[in-house]
Amino acid sequence: MTTHHEYSPSKLDRYQKCPGSAAAAARVRASMTEAEWEDHTGSDAAAEGTMLHAVMAGTPPPAPLTEEQQELIDKSWEYRNLHFSDCGEVLVEQRLTLMDGFEVLTEGWADVVGLTPDVVKILDWKYGRMWVSPNSLQGKAYAAAAMQTYDRPTCEFHIYQPRAGDGKPILFTDFDEIYGEVKAVIDAAKSPYAMIQAGDHCAFCPAKLDCTANQNAETALMRQDDAGLLAHPRRLGEYAEVAQVVKKRCDQLLAACKAATIAGEDTGWKIINKKGLPKIVDTLKARDRVLPILTNEEILSVVALPYGKLRDLVADKLKSSEDLPASKSEARLIEILGDAFERGADSEVCVVDKKARV
Repeated sequence: MTTHHEYSPSKLDRYQKCPGSAAAAARVRASMTEAEWEDHTGSDAAAEGTMLHAVMAGTPPPAPLTEEQQELIDKSWEYRNLHFSDCGEVLVEQRLTLMDGFEVLTEGWADVVGLTPDVVKILDWKYGRMWVSPNSLQGKAYAAAAMQTYDRPTCEFHIYQPRAGDGKPILFTDFDEIYGEVKAVIDAAKSPYAMIQAGDHCAFCPAKLDCTANQNAETALMRQDDAGLLAHPRRLGEYAEVAQVVKKRCDQLLAACKAATIAGEDTGWKIINKKGLPKIVDTLKARDRVLPILTNEEILSVVALPYGKLRDLVADKLKSSEDLPASKSEARLIEILGDAFERGADSEVCVVDKKARV
């Protein structure tokens, strides 16, 4: 099991937004056993990400990969081979330590390190569905540590995230600048006066359920009247961000309550059996049996062919028969379908304009 540094690169973006979360998370961690902490911070998505990282490092998967997971692995190898073929030496799962004099400032594990005479390359696998900027503090911390460790004036930092928008490299050439940014955030997090601040970063904080900043934000949110907020658009947007955090917390609390109730805890809730919705398990057999009542055209009018499942089936067939990757097989499918295919209408989605928050 890899031990994570208290101020590891992966935590720095959260500490920048909420310096007090470092001490808050440490207090929660100190109150738990190792197993309790793993259960508290773990998730299915995190477990899958850990497994895929291990596979890329050479560890056989504990179970056969799904088609999607195998495609993620294949794409990851394609990206690595494309961008690291010029490296004289390529290392995997390397511990990178950024020193502040004789003390460790931050420390983490780089998925891939590539060395050329003048450049050190870092490749970080991200298998989640949320886009992570390569210009984040995590990237800067890894870059500074690599430049210091391997004595290179330049770091080419890559994040490859196939589920969230492919990969993007960024060059870091000013060690002092990125080192200063990283150190400032860590120093602020270490301060006994570090403040806590609620926001979207709370979703990744182990102390979120006991955080007074979250509780205060939720209380303030409940006190707002819609008419008053509508008169102040920017304030409305700020409270909408708080609402996103509250919604996630509500989902987490409901899930925790259900798990505790199933485990026999006295939560004041109970588990009931809800009948499943009826569904057709054999389409051809169902069609044959209702044909005396309905025409074939009438049956087809109520049968929906799920595009996603059709796409996956076609991709699997084309991959085995023509060695065609999924990215190209979908274009082939759309071409084959012709006028039997149409894309749904675009929808308007309201998201936070992070540039407007600066």
